[in-house]
Amino acid sequence: MEKNNFWENCANKSKEEIFDELSVILGNPKTEIEQACLRNISKKISSYYGETKENGISSRVYMMAGVVGEISERKFKDGRNVGKNYFELQLSEPTKLNLLAWPSFLEEKKWQQIQNLVIKGQNLVFKYRNWKTNKLVIDFYPQENNV
Repeated sequence: MEKNNFWENCANKSKEEIFDELSVILGNPKTEIEQACLRNISKKISSYYGETKENGISSRVYMMAGVVGEISERKFKDGRNVGKNYFELQLSEPTKLNLLAWPSFLEEKKWQQIQNLVIKGQNLVFKYRNWKTNKLVIDFYPQENNV
């Protein structure tokens, strides 16, 4: 009988399924510390497998509402995008969150709104994906549209 490889199907499993499978492999946790460790390991594995292998950008889409406090223009210092512009958006309310905006991930109209600072001070809903340690904007719209 061939033994299943745990890693083969991680991308298609939920955090709970990963937790259950790890419990079988490692044994059922007996203490709160063991449960917390196993929960965190499952969460990390689920998070990493939510990323595509080619570029590290998560396939999961997250949403966050907030007021755009600051917009800073930056340039890539290395990599294949060296010298190209991107923007860092700092949300100030209700939470402090930094988002990155690249032209290749936004519609032209949305990119122009960021470039021209039109969205500064607006209360918006942002759709984003995780990229390495950053949050990459893929769309945004006024909060009142989110009914």
